[in-house]
Amino acid sequence: MTSSDDIREALKKGKENDILKELYKKVLPKSVRYVSKNGGKKEDAEDLFQDAVATLFQYSMDPKRDKIENIEAFSMIMIKNRWINQAVKNKRYTRDEFDHAGTDDLNALVIDKERENALRKAFEKLGETCKELLTLYYFNSLKMEKIAEKLGFNNRHTVKAKSHQCKKKLAEIIGSNEYMTEALTL
Repeated sequence: MTSSDDIREALKKGKENDILKELYKKVLPKSVRYVSKNGGKKEDAEDLFQDAVATLFQYSMDPKRDKIENIEAFSMIMIKNRWINQAVKNKRYTRDEFDHAGTDDLNALVIDKERENALRKAFEKLGETCKELLTLYYFNSLKMEKIAEKLGFNNRHTVKAKSHQCKKKLAEIIGSNEYMTEALTL
């Protein structure tokens, strides 16, 4: 079981216990380790884990949601974001005090991959002009004048205005999707 589709199918077949056993085995220890390293208790981690599982089940059953490719990474992103928010809210820490150096490299790699996937999915939902404009500016580092010339805009001011619209649209796409928001927030 690696994706939300797998969870959906297992839930339809009444195999919730199989899913829970796997999540308890794979995600709970990571949750406890993360929260403990960042000033929390085992009970805090268990509460966050339970919240993450409930959200994961709810998300997986909604056919309108994008597929979650890696449920472990998705669960850990939720747990980490919620722990940080809770710790900041309770004034235990500031966001800057969270040191992710203790996170094991494999887990960090998986989370980075989930972020990349979420951003790619959001980017793909943009129109062609926005995709091309943002690619030219952010990935190819072209100046606004060059982009105007290449895409047939009147001048750099038009490119700047369109760029702003495209970034706003990208933010709306990300903001309207809980999974993308969770993946990109941490």
